[in-house]
Amino acid sequence: MTDTRFDKFSELINRFDHAMLVTRRNHDLRSRPMAIADIASDGRIRFITRDDSAKLGELDENDQVNVSMQGEARFLSISGHARLSKDPELIDKAWGSNQEPWFSGGRDDPHVIVLEVIPTYAEYWDRSSGDVLEVAFDKARAAFGSEEGAHDNPDEHGDINFRRRDL
Repeated sequence: MTDTRFDKFSELINRFDHAMLVTRRNHDLRSRPMAIADIASDGRIRFITRDDSAKLGELDENDQVNVSMQGEARFLSISGHARLSKDPELIDKAWGSNQEPWFSGGRDDPHVIVLEVIPTYAEYWDRSSGDVLEVAFDKARAAFGSEEGAHDNPDEHGDINFRRRDL
């Protein structure tokens, strides 16, 4: 059986090269832009960062994160857990030339670490091909209690509970 929502999620996530990573510091949420280094076929997102970054201290306190992406009427929100790794194979897989300015020793720099987000829940919205009138009608139908609407179309909106997926 094909999982059309996961297929749409995969299509959308691969359109992005940057994301906002949200971590928790005490009771505050913090967001920072991150270059996406690698996206695994199961939805895991990998970033290259420094092991002396403040975000790693935040992840020690709470490994729950959110990754959000937006562009050209496409939106993704991904909740998950962060995992850190200095595995050379994972670093090689995620390494790109855009990381070189941050690491004087290149991929062998002792401060290189992979921050991997293991998704638990994701939601997406894709209005890139939406007709403005169609969207207005969908909202009107929803306001009047109709079951039909864009929220029922997995090409435009969907969510994925990764805890229930066999990955």
